Amino acid sequence: MNGAQQAIDLVTRVLLDPGDSVVLEQPGYFGARVAFTACQANVINVDVDDEGLVTDDLARVLRARRVKLIYTTPAAQSPTGAVMSDARRRALLALADEHQVPILEDDYDSELRYEGPPIAALKTLDRAGQVIYVGHVLEGALPGPQGRLRRRRAAAPRTHDAGALERRRHHQRRRAGGARPPARDRRAQRAT
Repeated sequence: MNGAQQAIDLVTRVLLDPGDSVVLEQPGYFGARVAFTACQANVINVDVDDEGLVTDDLARVLRARRVKLIYTTPAAQSPTGAVMSDARRRALLALADEHQVPILEDDYDSELRYEGPPIAALKTLDRAGQVIYVGHVLEGALPGPQGRLRRRRAAAPRTHDAGALERRRHHQRRRAGGARPPARDRRAQRAT
């Protein structure tokens, strides 16, 4: 289980009791559904479109039922990839504040973009303290510009020349006190 999934599970266990209702985007992240159903929560699906969670549908749900938690992936809706519009973000925050329902924001890839700046987290707009933010482990482990560079490299791994990798390791060992030559050189020595 990854760190983000553990965070979702922890928030679920702390905030939800069996029979409580939780709103989940439909379609939505399967791991969140698993966490909610493991706590015996009643999952209410709210549709998404090209602007993210449909807040008009959410408003109808919140008027009809007592919801204890709203789960969303606004930066890149899972699995559709839709980015929640600014208008929808503000409407979602207003509804959460009006109905006093916490929002669990799963920000799993806001910085992994092909072009343009990273998408700001919903949490940055939250003035009422309704958003519980779950980010990615890499954000904490690799802060600053170096972290952004490494995340991009992790998102689009380049292929490596196995020989070049072995030669680099050999040179690192030599600098550290000398050790074995690369495998291809050892094979050549044995053949003679």
